[in-house]
Amino acid sequence: MHRGQKHGSLLAAIRRLLLSDSLLPGLECVECANPPTTRGFSTRGPSPNMVSLDAQRRAVVVSSDVEGATGKFLQNLLTNDVVKSFEAPRPSNGRVMYAHMLNSKGRFAHDVFVYGLGREDDRGEGSDSDSDSESDRDSDSDGDREVLVVDVARESKEQLMKVLRMYSMRSAVRIEDGSEEFAVCASLNGDTEGGRFAAFCPDPRADGALGYRGLVRRGSPRSQEGFLDGLAGDTAGYTKLRLSLGVAEGPREIPAGSVALEYNLDALHGISFNKGCYIGQELMARTHYQGQIRKRLVPFRVDGDAAYDDEIVDGDDGKTVGVVRADSVEGYGIGLMRVAKAFGAEELRLKRDGRTIEVYAPQWWPADWIER
Repeated sequence: MHRGQKHGSLLAAIRRLLLSDSLLPGLECVECANPPTTRGFSTRGPSPNMVSLDAQRRAVVVSSDVEGATGKFLQNLLTNDVVKSFEAPRPSNGRVMYAHMLNSKGRFAHDVFVYGLGREDDRGEGSDSDSDSESDRDSDSDGDREVLVVDVARESKEQLMKVLRMYSMRSAVRIEDGSEEFAVCASLNGDTEGGRFAAFCPDPRADGALGYRGLVRRGSPRSQEGFLDGLAGDTAGYTKLRLSLGVAEGPREIPAGSVALEYNLDALHGISFNKGCYIGQELMARTHYQGQIRKRLVPFRVDGDAAYDDEIVDGDDGKTVGVVRADSVEGYGIGLMRVAKAFGAEELRLKRDGRTIEVYAPQWWPADWIER
């Protein structure tokens, strides 16, 4: 098509929007609030479609003997409203909140999930009394503690703990490594049979299309260790689903120093624009209210593979549109792209080998992201 024919860009955008409704034919109800069993998910382990995220995620425990101290502490550090999220009584399955931690300049530092476990004794709510001796029980400290568990990327855990401890020096909270106490898992079908969960909640991102996310308690009884050993270790199916929905996770896919809103934090229920001040709030608020978000993380299909950091170019003029932000899985990938170019170009290609990619808008995207 001749470059002077303006209607071609509109047709290209409409075509890609329509294609989003046919997303992943093997995942028939990928946007449902309670997704069904899917073909792309491993069925090994004690529960179909449950997968261990132990290779990617780790737990950090924030606790305090003072009521409300943990929520107030994280309230000043995270993009979402921690106090509001956890002020109500804890439901039986716990609750989870998604958020980012920013640096002092308002740029991305960590993506986290925060689980509210309510008040627990120092041994943990789910301790198995039959497997512990009386002397062990007597040696435990009396009283209980308020507990929030932060689920963070494995490679970011030490840095996050360092930052949290720095800010907690004059507060009433304790920061501890929870890796030996909790394991992070995900499930689409909500089946928890066989496991002892500290929390098991709907994933707040992508309007429920990512199913459930939970914390499994490690340790006794022996059946619990068997449950953890049996969890599917192959996360390729889950990663494929996540990429197909255009959801990034971890510091590789969301590099340190990125603008968090470009990674769709606003539509992933990861930010509150009504809470009080937190670190980095100024840039976040200014970017949001001035509408200066020209680039976003966009999912795409490709025939073959796309590698991390591959450059995405306009097939017509060869100009750069964006960059791939994760190695593709079975033809599905994500890229940080200029939205107008991505959905307006007649053809997008990978600069490395010239292969065509097809971008689309997942159903959880707000319509005005494309209309703008």
